[in-house]
Amino acid sequence: MERSCFWCDRLPVSVSFISTYICNLVCEHCDICRFREEELSTAEVKAMAIELKGLGTALITFEGGEPLTRADIGELLAHCAGQGMATALSTNGVLVEEYLRELACVGRLSIRLFWDDGPTEREPLYERSLKAAETAKKAGLNVEASIVLTKANISALPAMLADCSSIGLSVRFRRLPRDGHSAGNSRFSSIRPDNVELEGALRYLSVLKRKGAALSGPFAASVFTGVDECLSEERSFVISPSGDVAPCRGLLGVRKWPNGRSLGFRAAIRKAGEYYCPSEVFTHRGVCNL
Repeated sequence: MERSCFWCDRLPVSVSFISTYICNLVCEHCDICRFREEELSTAEVKAMAIELKGLGTALITFEGGEPLTRADIGELLAHCAGQGMATALSTNGVLVEEYLRELACVGRLSIRLFWDDGPTEREPLYERSLKAAETAKKAGLNVEASIVLTKANISALPAMLADCSSIGLSVRFRRLPRDGHSAGNSRFSSIRPDNVELEGALRYLSVLKRKGAALSGPFAASVFTGVDECLSEERSFVISPSGDVAPCRGLLGVRKWPNGRSLGFRAAIRKAGEYYCPSEVFTHRGVCNL
């Protein structure tokens, strides 16, 4: 089902920029670190930001991989903020304390908190990331904790929420992601909570939120159990390290998308916007044009 970009006018209010596939961790549900692309240079990212601002983009989120592995990340954040866009950065927290100066102008710093099921590294990542969040908070940054619900951390939610509350962190909950690149990962199903576990956790979180806890994220069980659905909104796009433009991150590995480096980002976004992506894209492929 193809729609003209001029008909649906899909212009990017929000853009997620996967600034690099390089990561300093290896997580069981993700194989992104084995991918490599010729990353956009500093100058190319700056030019991209100018084009995005001209198209009406209000928010650009730097993701990865681990975006703090880019040596120019501070320069890029400052440039985007200088263009008048809100900025956000998602990180595992390992490099945050080292990069506090570079993060000074980020609008929102989202630090992912794992429990004990994700990264295959020896040191306790949870404590390290929590300490990084506390340090960034004390430095005056707008910090939130980001928690992906997994089998291992559902039972630990009270302890994790208490830790976050003790240092004044808001908490955003996310479903376990399965990117197009990692769709075949054999560990995914064993890490994903079953429906009963999820529904119990979401009821618990909903009660806390009604009582005033600083929690956000969709708390509908249907959102968290639909792991194969595409949650792209009509006014958001994702851009890969080399400049490919897609409606959402989960679709990057499904087909070849228009590239902003070669076409210009205005043209690439217009072209990607021709593809209407309903939420059933993975489960009912017949309803979309992919």
